Amino acid sequence: PMGAMLCGKKEFIDEAFKIRKLIGGGLRQIGLMAAAGIYALENNIDSLEEDHIKAKKIAAAVIESKLGELSLDEVETNIVIAKTQKKSIELVNKLLEKGVKASSFGDYKLRFVTHRDISMKEVEEACDIIKSFKNNI
Repeated sequence: PMGAMLCGKKEFIDEAFKIRKLIGGGLRQIGLMAAAGIYALENNIDSLEEDHIKAKKIAAAVIESKLGELSLDEVETNIVIAKTQKKSIELVNKLLEKGVKASSFGDYKLRFVTHRDISMKEVEEACDIIKSFKNNI
């Protein structure tokens, strides 16, 4: 609802502002967005690589378990989206019963997200749970 954040050199940002005004965009709550962006740039850059590693581990577990279909090459951030054969909401509920949070991303897609507050140990535990679904879906 707030829009997007844009990072770049001053000249680039100035040009983006001009274009935004031309197409009718307005700034709403930009201070909150800017504060979040500044905090992330100053404090969270180092954890991004680890988040991406965690996502790859989850993706590999999903592939191994056959819980869903995806390519490891598609996992470039901390978000894992897998196509499923079963209704995704059913799988979300089964995962949640075992302690793994995922979300339905359409009728036949599962979404997992990692972040700095999820430890590598917790990711490995989640992967073990995901792998336990192999042949039981």
